[in-house]
Amino acid sequence: MWTRLAEGRFPPWRDVIPKSGATTVGLDARAFCHAVKRAALTSDKEAKRVTCEFKASGLLMTAEAATRGRSAVAHTPTSHDGPDVVIHFAPEYLANVCKV
Repeated sequence: MWTRLAEGRFPPWRDVIPKSGATTVGLDARAFCHAVKRAALTSDKEAKRVTCEFKASGLLMTAEAATRGRSAVAHTPTSHDGPDVVIHFAPEYLANVCKV
């Protein structure tokens, strides 16, 4: 096993991510985590993303990989306030959020 210290300047991510959003979505944590796991099954190392479409009618998570196919998992939020939003997440990031 080996490690490497990454030194240098990182992008100003605080400037990219908005301080507040116009959309608020309530989710059942357990059901959301199960949906994330199902959607992430088809993500691959090249794409490394799950697309989350937050709409008033529900949440649709999709992932696609050339070797694994495509997945589409629907989830019903407990609440949705604001405009529709589409966000791409790394599946590892969402899986780590679910572990908390």
